Amino acid sequence: MEIILQELLNSDFFRESEVLAGEQGLCHKVTSVNVLDAPDGYKYMKEGALVVTTAYSLLNNPEDQLLVIEKLAEKKVAALGIKLRFFNYILPEIMKKKADEVGLPIISLSNQYAYADLLEFLMSNLLLHKNMAFIRKEKVYEQFLKSADDDGLQGIAKLLSTWTGFSVALFYDENKLEYPMNFLPANFLDNKSNFEILLLNENYSGLQEQIYRYSWEYDEELFEWIGVELRCRNRIKGNLFLFKRDRAFDNNDYLLMDFAAMACKVEVKRLNLIEQEQQKYISQYIEHLLNGQIKTKEEAVVGAKSLSLILPREAKIFYFKIKGNLDNFHIDIIEIINSYLNSKFKTNIIVATLCSGIVALVPTEINSHHQLPEELLSLLKNKLSNLDFYIGIGRTSTFKQFQKSFHEAKHAVEIGIALGSTEKIFQFEKLGFYRILFAAQSPDELRIFYGGLLCQDNFLTLFKVYSHHLSLLDNCI
Repeated sequence: MEIILQELLNSDFFRESEVLAGEQGLCHKVTSVNVLDAPDGYKYMKEGALVVTTAYSLLNNPEDQLLVIEKLAEKKVAALGIKLRFFNYILPEIMKKKADEVGLPIISLSNQYAYADLLEFLMSNLLLHKNMAFIRKEKVYEQFLKSADDDGLQGIAKLLSTWTGFSVALFYDENKLEYPMNFLPANFLDNKSNFEILLLNENYSGLQEQIYRYSWEYDEELFEWIGVELRCRNRIKGNLFLFKRDRAFDNNDYLLMDFAAMACKVEVKRLNLIEQEQQKYISQYIEHLLNGQIKTKEEAVVGAKSLSLILPREAKIFYFKIKGNLDNFHIDIIEIINSYLNSKFKTNIIVATLCSGIVALVPTEINSHHQLPEELLSLLKNKLSNLDFYIGIGRTSTFKQFQKSFHEAKHAVEIGIALGSTEKIFQFEKLGFYRILFAAQSPDELRIFYGGLLCQDNFLTLFKVYSHHLSLLDNCI
């Protein structure tokens, strides 16, 4: 964090302070605070430091007084703050002349403040400044919340970058934002397993959120950053990262990241509530569509558009039956399915909860990807290993047959599970002989089944049944 010295002196904390020498250096940037408690303490000072001292060690020693001013100027410190009580509240002339000569500001410090107060003021209470005015600690969080109200997570990331001067990257679901643009390798998160990670909270007290420190070497370049996980419903939804540049991280950066993380948590909860509400409307739409309440295709298309969805012209209905403690995982499952299809096929499909499961209208052009059911099943098992998934798939259908395709998908799963199959994916059109269990509920389907009874597939099924001593379990799909 950088604060112009003149702006610092304009604050109430320094209202009793006076510039004693080196006024031409009031444009210096203050980046830290250091205490000078020995004549050779200048050796350990850093550029940009506000050096504070009682100067007791310099008392009655003009040579050391002169040397300290020269060396501090060489170190390019921002200023020297002195408590003058040991000098009877008068700065030695030799120090004043030398400070004016080298442009090192000397500031008188009030006796009412201890060094710890000054350090706390700079590193905690006055974290940063903007538009010539300091923003106090309690106001920082408000500013992040306001940025979230104005521009969502993107607003928080932008403000964090502006206030720290560091590069910021925000990852949330499939979205990525970088400030400045494209400073990270394209495959950055793909290398997550190679990141070195350290939890900062163990070394820094007072942080509300879990902040991690990361490092990663890529293409002979070392990336170092701090970051937080953005969580929702006990699942990591993304990350907010702050990348080191031309200076080391300090307490201000950690505190700002902490405030940004807290604001992100509020915004993520808000997004989740909006998502849940949206999903309720989508589920209602799917229920009406698949139980025949929507009578015309035009009505179905308009209903989909009102929810920012596209009704496919032709699709297969996927029905996901889930066993285990769902604990509100329905939205997570929908997110996983949509995220995968969006990243792979650059499209969103209609997915919603229905009949204690998940229903998806998968367009024909996506269905041509033959491994899609297997890939979805593998993805869900990997993401939510505590749940058991089964997928039923109806036959290809248009609007008028969507309801029928849904029932086919649902019954395909029920038939497969009832027969004790070890499989997890059941396509209705491949059930063969066992479609008769569904056909009894549909006269049209029964006629189709009867008409095709003597086809080769059914002969093969019957042959297998008899060859296994009429055991249905040995012949289930």
